[in-house]
Amino acid sequence: PPPILMTSTECHDVAVSGPLPGLSLQENPYKSTQVKLAEGHKLLLATDGFYDAFNNEKGQRTELLPCLYDVLQLPAADMAAHLWMEFGTRLEKKDGIKDDATLVIMQYGG
Repeated sequence: PPPILMTSTECHDVAVSGPLPGLSLQENPYKSTQVKLAEGHKLLLATDGFYDAFNNEKGQRTELLPCLYDVLQLPAADMAAHLWMEFGTRLEKKDGIKDDATLVIMQYGG
Protein backbone atom coordinates (compact mmCIF):
# COMPACT_ATOMS: atom_id res chain seq x y z
CA PRO A 1 0.00 0.00 0.00
CA PRO A 2 1.24 3.51 -0.69
CA PRO A 3 2.40 5.74 2.16
CA ILE A 4 0.08 8.60 3.09
CA LEU A 5 1.39 12.15 3.41
CA MET A 6 -0.47 14.22 5.98
CA THR A 7 -0.25 17.99 6.28
CA SER A 8 -2.16 20.09 8.80
CA THR A 9 -5.16 20.18 6.44
CA GLU A 10 -5.05 17.22 4.04
CA CYS A 11 -4.05 13.63 3.42
CA HIS A 12 -3.05 11.98 0.16
CA ASP A 13 -1.26 8.90 -1.09
CA VAL A 14 2.37 9.19 -2.10
CA ALA A 15 2.78 7.85 -5.64
CA VAL A 16 5.06 4.84 -5.40
CA SER A 17 5.51 1.72 -7.45
CA GLY A 18 7.25 -1.59 -7.14
CA PRO A 19 6.92 -4.61 -4.90
CA LEU A 20 5.53 -4.57 -1.38
CA PRO A 21 8.11 -3.99 1.38
CA GLY A 22 10.01 -7.17 2.07
CA LEU A 23 9.20 -8.72 -1.32
CA SER A 24 11.84 -7.10 -3.53
CA LEU A 25 13.55 -9.40 -5.95
CA GLN A 26 16.57 -8.79 -8.12
CA GLU A 27 14.28 -8.82 -11.16
CA ASN A 28 11.96 -6.23 -9.60
CA PRO A 29 14.01 -3.90 -7.36
CA TYR A 30 12.62 -1.06 -5.29
CA LYS A 31 12.48 2.38 -6.86
CA SER A 32 13.39 5.54 -4.94
CA THR A 33 10.79 8.23 -4.32
CA GLN A 34 11.43 11.64 -2.82
CA VAL A 35 8.85 13.65 -0.92
CA LYS A 36 9.37 17.23 0.20
CA LEU A 37 8.21 17.68 3.77
CA ALA A 38 7.52 20.87 5.70
CA GLU A 39 7.67 21.14 9.46
CA GLY A 40 4.84 19.18 11.05
CA HIS A 41 4.09 17.02 8.02
CA LYS A 42 3.58 13.36 8.81
CA LEU A 43 4.11 10.26 6.77
CA LEU A 44 2.05 7.14 7.48
CA LEU A 45 3.50 3.79 6.46
CA ALA A 46 1.50 0.65 7.06
CA THR A 47 1.21 -2.90 5.84
CA ASP A 48 -1.82 -4.25 4.03
CA GLY A 49 -2.94 -5.93 7.26
CA PHE A 50 -3.49 -2.50 8.81
CA TYR A 51 -5.17 -1.03 5.73
CA ASP A 52 -7.50 -4.03 5.32
CA ALA A 53 -9.24 -3.24 8.60
CA PHE A 54 -10.33 0.10 7.10
CA ASN A 55 -11.60 -1.28 3.79
CA ASN A 56 -15.29 -1.21 2.92
CA GLU A 57 -17.20 -4.25 1.70
CA LYS A 58 -15.80 -3.77 -1.81
CA GLY A 59 -12.20 -3.78 -0.57
CA GLN A 60 -11.78 -0.03 -1.08
CA ARG A 61 -9.83 1.97 1.50
CA THR A 62 -12.59 4.53 2.01
CA GLU A 63 -12.84 4.27 5.79
CA LEU A 64 -9.27 5.25 6.67
CA LEU A 65 -9.26 8.85 5.43
CA PRO A 66 -12.10 10.03 7.72
CA CYS A 67 -10.20 8.55 10.67
CA LEU A 68 -7.04 10.37 9.60
CA TYR A 69 -8.81 13.71 9.27
CA ASP A 70 -10.14 13.29 12.82
CA VAL A 71 -6.58 13.12 14.21
CA LEU A 72 -4.56 15.32 11.81
CA GLN A 73 -3.68 17.85 14.51
CA LEU A 74 -2.31 15.27 16.96
CA PRO A 75 1.42 14.62 17.36
CA ALA A 76 2.60 11.48 15.55
CA ALA A 77 2.79 9.31 18.68
CA ASP A 78 -0.74 10.22 19.79
CA MET A 79 -2.03 9.75 16.25
CA ALA A 80 -0.45 6.30 16.05
CA ALA A 81 -1.95 5.28 19.42
CA HIS A 82 -5.42 6.46 18.37
CA LEU A 83 -5.26 4.76 14.96
CA TRP A 84 -3.95 1.52 16.48
CA MET A 85 -6.89 1.45 18.91
CA GLU A 86 -9.28 2.14 16.00
CA PHE A 87 -7.58 -0.66 14.05
CA GLY A 88 -8.17 -3.09 16.94
CA THR A 89 -11.83 -2.09 17.21
CA ARG A 90 -12.39 -2.55 13.49
CA LEU A 91 -10.52 -5.84 13.45
CA GLU A 92 -12.82 -7.26 16.13
CA LYS A 93 -15.83 -6.39 13.94
CA LYS A 94 -14.36 -8.06 10.85
CA ASP A 95 -14.31 -11.75 11.66
CA GLY A 96 -11.95 -13.81 9.58
CA ILE A 97 -9.22 -11.22 8.97
CA LYS A 98 -6.03 -12.88 10.12
CA ASP A 99 -3.07 -10.86 8.92
CA ASP A 100 -0.12 -9.22 10.58
CA ALA A 101 -0.15 -5.43 10.70
CA THR A 102 2.41 -2.70 11.09
CA LEU A 103 1.81 1.03 11.49
CA VAL A 104 4.54 3.68 11.48
CA ILE A 105 3.89 7.41 11.59
CA MET A 106 6.83 9.78 11.18
CA GLN A 107 6.64 13.52 11.81
CA TYR A 108 9.10 15.95 10.27
CA GLY A 109 10.45 18.48 12.76
CA GLY A 110 11.91 20.99 10.32
